[in-house]
Amino acid sequence: MRKHVLTFEHLSWPYWMAGLAGLLNLTFLVGLPLSLWLIEAWRLAYGAPLAMIVLLCLPLVTTLLTVALLYGLGSAWRQPSWAMRSHYLLVTLAAAAFISFLNYWNLLGFKF
Repeated sequence: MRKHVLTFEHLSWPYWMAGLAGLLNLTFLVGLPLSLWLIEAWRLAYGAPLAMIVLLCLPLVTTLLTVALLYGLGSAWRQPSWAMRSHYLLVTLAAAAFISFLNYWNLLGFKF
């Protein structure tokens, strides 16, 4: 009797994209408040600093990665293991929920 071993070789690109999306979202979550804290308040009167503009580009990139994650969900659903299916589904749903959260707070795009 053969044991089923969880392998990610068929899902290599979706998992890399999920990891990249998570890393970029974490960078945004830490970087935006930190940059607002370190920037002096009078500089915001003259427009958004370059660091803030770069950080506001990250959610746009992760939105594209989330669309790619939705595409990869089809290949993940064909896997025989329910653990792999549910893990990838939860990661994709978390990325989509984070995009919705950013849109609600007007942090998706340049709305300043």
